[in-house]
Amino acid sequence: MWASMWGEIVEIYDYETTGKIKTVANIKGRMPVLNNSSAQPTLSVNTKIGVVSITGSDKYVYMLYNDNTLMNSFVKKKDVLLCNKILVYDWDGIPQKILTFKPKISSISYNEKYKRLHCA
Repeated sequence: MWASMWGEIVEIYDYETTGKIKTVANIKGRMPVLNNSSAQPTLSVNTKIGVVSITGSDKYVYMLYNDNTLMNSFVKKKDVLLCNKILVYDWDGIPQKILTFKPKISSISYNEKYKRLHCA
């Protein structure tokens, strides 16, 4: 699994066969917004932060999604990295559900032994 921060781009890979990495799904949402006003393009303050943490179980891929923009980071400071939405996909890249909750968190991991999603 791979997810891009600063946009909504996720790729799911199959590593089952050594040496033959295969792309299973390519999920593209909103792309980063660029300022092209200078010689070196930069990210616009309207760019979404996107997926900040990703983990998986045997059945699902869980992505902690942050819909704040870079502009929000000037106001919220360190709190800009906290979010309360987890996007759930199957391993073929098909959306399954969106989990939302009140406490805001910064990372997720899946415990295979106990079949639980842990949030911090």
